[in-house]
This record gives sequence, C-alpha cells and structure tokens, in this order.
Amino acid sequence: MECEMCNMLISTFASATERYVRESKFLEQEIKTLIGAIRSAPDLESLRVVANESVERMRKRSLEEERARLSGIGKHQGH
Repeated sequence: MECEMCNMLISTFASATERYVRESKFLEQEIKTLIGAIRSAPDLESLRVVANESVERMRKRSLEEERARLSGIGKHQGH
C-alpha cells in the first residue's frame, strides 16, 4: 500500500512538473514575440495588435489547460 502511495505521488509530481515546463516554454515564446514586436513596431497601433494577439493566445491556452485539468479530475473522481 505504501509503495502505491509513493508511485501515485511521484506520478502526480512528474505530471505537474511536465505541465510547468510546457507552460514556461509557451510563455517564453510569447515574451520573445512581444520583444520582437517592440523592437520592430513602426507605430503604437501595430504593437497593440501583436500584444492583443499574444494575450488572446495566452487566454486560450489557459482555458484549454484548465479544461484538461478539470477533465482529469472528473475521471479520477469516477473511480
């Protein structure tokens, strides 16, 4: 029983770590996109467009991650 608990904890931590690494890589790319836009934007309006697109991508990803997380919780509660 103790070994099962350890395996479950390790699996949970590994899953969370993988999720954080994916999120960090995603955010890193968004930051690079924004920095590139700041450096090359000919005017403020084009910078706003890029920033808004970036915010929308982050919102969409956040919602997708939350749905996946909640879906996983629902599956575990059924057992």
